[in-house]
Amino acid sequence: MKKNRLYITTALLSMGLLTGLTGCGSNSENTDAVEPLSSTANNAKELAEGATEGEEISDRSSKGSKSSDNTSSGSTVKTSAIDVDDQFSKRDLDPSYDASEAESITLSETAITASGSGATVGNTSSGAPNVTISKAGVYVVSGTLSAGQIVVDAGDDDKVQLVLSGVTMTNSDSACIYVKNADKVFVTLADGTTNTLSDTGAEFVQEDEDTNVDGVIYARDDIVFNGSGTLNVTAKTKHAIVGKDDLKVTGGTYNITAAAKGISANDSIRIKAGTFTIDSEDDALHTSNGDEEGRGYIYIEDGTFDLSTRDDGIHAETDLLIRGGKINVKESYEGIEGYTITVDGGEISIVASDDGMNAAGGSNSGGKGGFGGNFDGNSDGNFQGKGDFGGKKNTDDSNGSGASTDESDSSWDGRQGGRGGKGGRGQMPDFQNGEMPEMPNGRQMPDFQNGERPEMPDGEMPDMQNGNGGGFPGGNGENFPGGGGGMMMDADENAVIVINDGTIYINANGDGLDSNGYLTVNGGVIYVDGPTNNGNGALDSGLGLTVNGGTVIAVGSSGMAEGFGSSSTQKSFKYDFGSAQSGGTELELLDSTGTAIFKYTPSKQYSSVVFSSADLKEGTYTVKAGSTEGSVTVK
Repeated sequence: MKKNRLYITTALLSMGLLTGLTGCGSNSENTDAVEPLSSTANNAKELAEGATEGEEISDRSSKGSKSSDNTSSGSTVKTSAIDVDDQFSKRDLDPSYDASEAESITLSETAITASGSGATVGNTSSGAPNVTISKAGVYVVSGTLSAGQIVVDAGDDDKVQLVLSGVTMTNSDSACIYVKNADKVFVTLADGTTNTLSDTGAEFVQEDEDTNVDGVIYARDDIVFNGSGTLNVTAKTKHAIVGKDDLKVTGGTYNITAAAKGISANDSIRIKAGTFTIDSEDDALHTSNGDEEGRGYIYIEDGTFDLSTRDDGIHAETDLLIRGGKINVKESYEGIEGYTITVDGGEISIVASDDGMNAAGGSNSGGKGGFGGNFDGNSDGNFQGKGDFGGKKNTDDSNGSGASTDESDSSWDGRQGGRGGKGGRGQMPDFQNGEMPEMPNGRQMPDFQNGERPEMPDGEMPDMQNGNGGGFPGGNGENFPGGGGGMMMDADENAVIVINDGTIYINANGDGLDSNGYLTVNGGVIYVDGPTNNGNGALDSGLGLTVNGGTVIAVGSSGMAEGFGSSSTQKSFKYDFGSAQSGGTELELLDSTGTAIFKYTPSKQYSSVVFSSADLKEGTYTVKAGSTEGSVTVK
């Protein structure tokens, strides 16, 4: 049945209440656009579950990803489409085991005992007890160990299943579970059990010069988490769970607190199911291998995610595909980031201090950050006041995503004043001898004499000609945007956001939906409470916005507001009020008969709205925000 009216209030923005609103039609604004892209997930079969035990669908030559070209608007848009049929083997999905054939490992405060010949008890370099598993098989672990380690050091073809059945472990100088060598390790959370692993916050002792062990669970080879029990991980030193190859989760409950990343993998993170509560200083979910084709991706089929992070909620170095689940990014710098982002379903809610969703390339991205923050006038020429230079700190081992120094130096912590924005994987300017580096293209640094910010013309943005970020200081704690973090690179045709279905709510201080290349909406229901500053927009793209279906309500500031392009097949409009409307002021769209097409109450100040829906037809509409109203003509 056709839905003729759409009434939305912020009270309805809880996930699960906004499904079922889609449609199709033509558009009105912006010519830089691209025809709809589609993920391989659109027409994919359900996951193959008939693979035999030991059949690993993800061959190392392809890693479950394949390239595809999507041609439109006279150009070829290249993206890496994740093959949904190649993500899990039958054994990944099956946590069962034969207890009669399993060996047992018993932890008893300061000692370990093991049955069978596959596990050998010894000691770590610090004298704590450890057990080393050297053969394929099933090992059931139980008990409490105040200090010690489980090591898997088996053959290259060996598959090891660790069944955690009521385990509490702490290790002060390395990982609690260290997968040194194996074909694959399955960590099975036994039904009805709670398992708790933690470090003490002391610096890890690196026994192997070729391996930097930096997680409470650390795997050099493929690792799979399954079962229906609970795993609690507290990482006071650095990361919680680290996989240097593929990391998969097909079930279980995970409560993670991390001083750095929550769950990190080089080649892929693949999630079939699970419940995840992650509080991390760095990215909650993170992949890093962008150098090898078909790797560095994240695949989410289902699951419940409650993510709080001081960096990215979900960061895929290459492709990110979300097919379902409930993802709640409660706190983040950027909510969801990938080189390509495809949403085929699910319920997503994001709160971000910068961009809500961001499609951006790896180490070659241009910077948004720059000389932002709060210069308090106490700097004596060496810029050692409270200001920051260029955004997000570099916490990655390689290809870091910021341009500031480590946050241990509070003078350069990237968070003082009006945070300097994301540094775009640039390099830190050279401040040798306290001298300011030469600015590109003859640009001049703002005048910080007497600690005062330079006066800006009313309503005008900083100069961004020639691709340079404009940039001006925050000034005595006021939240001005950060300015330009180095040279702004050209738009990237390989950076893509495609939304085919799902319900998405974004509350972002930066751009709401931001693609350095193309942004295409083919379906779903999308609400964006965008930025209040004119340096960002609720929707932003480097090469064009396209809408072919679904419902989009995107509100925010008007300075950088962008509407959908003329290649769209569904109608849309962008309307600027000319003045800011207070948050909590109801926004309405009325047709020529006075019938409301939608009602929506933004959570914060706004001066622009972009709307698209199958309900939008040719004609003149009235846009109302409280007592302010105007008209818009849709063609």
